[in-house]
Amino acid sequence: MNTKPTVIISSRDADRLETLLNSLSDDAFPGKAELEAELARATIVEPKDVPSTVVSMNSTVKFRVESSSQEFNLRKR
Repeated sequence: MNTKPTVIISSRDADRLETLLNSLSDDAFPGKAELEAELARATIVEPKDVPSTVVSMNSTVKFRVESSSQEFNLRKR
């Protein structure tokens, strides 16, 4: 049984991604249709309701490498 994980996305990020996808041709990049399908099945919530375990656009994520206990932050836009 191949169960897909839950997808939670903020309404702000959903709007950004939909605007971007709508501006591109259908063959703009491999996987565009799959990304659209994932967005279609996503649970969209208001930004204030995004769980703390979900990474959204413009988030800073703190990582810890278990084997070395090294920690670092990563910010993606």
